[in-house]
Amino acid sequence: LFTGLAGHGAWRNGERLRPPAARHEPDGLHLLASRTEVRDGLWDAVGADEGRVTPLSSLAWKLALVAAGEADGTATPWPRSTWDAAAGAILLAETGGRLGTWAGRAIAWNAPSTAVRGIVAAGPGRYAAVAALAHRVRGGVD
Repeated sequence: LFTGLAGHGAWRNGERLRPPAARHEPDGLHLLASRTEVRDGLWDAVGADEGRVTPLSSLAWKLALVAAGEADGTATPWPRSTWDAAAGAILLAETGGRLGTWAGRAIAWNAPSTAVRGIVAAGPGRYAAVAALAHRVRGGVD
């Protein structure tokens, strides 16, 4: 169970989450990606030396695991709703991570449209690397 309160911290099963320690994956980044995207081959271009991609359902779950330091990041070029990312955004912020649109802009919460054209999220110090890999694989969208 993940919980968080903006400006006050994030917890997993009652234990406070801290900013994840620097990850030193010998084989590059560890990304969490949509099962559908993995099945459809979107992430096939990620080379073994660049990292590994783990298919997983639920954007909120992926964001929570990134906040907990279990992966370097997650990304999707496809539209998502802000309500799918809101809770995970707080967890990430409270552990030093970053969440943005595919184009690298901040997400506009409470906007007239709840659609976001792609999302990139990463733990502390990993956003640029996750975004670069995602854009190399899929290209710019937005």
